[in-house]
Amino acid sequence: MDSQFGALTGFLPLSWQSRLFSEFFEKGEIPAAVDIPTGLGKTAVMALWLIARANGAQLPRRLVYVVDRRAVVDQATEFAELLCAKLDSPEAADVK
Repeated sequence: MDSQFGALTGFLPLSWQSRLFSEFFEKGEIPAAVDIPTGLGKTAVMALWLIARANGAQLPRRLVYVVDRRAVVDQATEFAELLCAKLDSPEAADVK
């Protein structure tokens, strides 16, 4: 998962992101909420979700991302568009 995450985001996952992946997404489970302080990578949950689905996890096709500020909506949209673009790169070949 680390190499796939790196291919999509350019970073290694933080410890909480790795735990979210292994304890929930990899098993096809969804947490009730992801309550993490600002600036710690919640937007990257989209990449974790995508990787889990690519690896066969039984997660829904759609991820609902609920936020309360327009700036965060814009940031999440940009990140989702970046993920889509990265999926076409050779580095992300194993995330399909």
